Amino acid sequence: MLAHHLIVRPVFEALFENYSFVKNNPVSQSLEQILTVLDTKDTAEDRQKIIIELYDKFFKTALPMTVERLGIVYTPVEVVDFILRSVDEVLYKNFGRRLSDKNVHVLDPFAGTGTFIVRLIQSNLIHAFHDAAQIEDYQQFAGICLTDTFQAAV
Repeated sequence: MLAHHLIVRPVFEALFENYSFVKNNPVSQSLEQILTVLDTKDTAEDRQKIIIELYDKFFKTALPMTVERLGIVYTPVEVVDFILRSVDEVLYKNFGRRLSDKNVHVLDPFAGTGTFIVRLIQSNLIHAFHDAAQIEDYQQFAGICLTDTFQAAV
């Protein structure tokens, strides 16, 4: 639930801007208290590991047949970092562009825990998130599209 809350919190806050999901939902309030403790003791990388471990254990326990059928796995952070740096290099070598260049779009069809996007931001290969880039006047991106790719793949 904690991992799910971390992922859906910004989505709910964006979708229901006149109603604060985090402040008004009792379950969300309890999860926020846990996150407050984690925020004071863990780094962003530590929190990402917690999310991955929670999701991994949840799916293996709650949905073992789905895991077996769809092969739900989580790419180790070191492999994600290698893939991201490799893509940036190949993009530059073959097209003279970087991941951070204008009109270069990043698609993550199986976002799951968000490891690829989080590591892309943390790697400084792109400067997209207001905390990472320390932008004071951050504006949300209105063009985000969320979908359940596991359902689409079945």
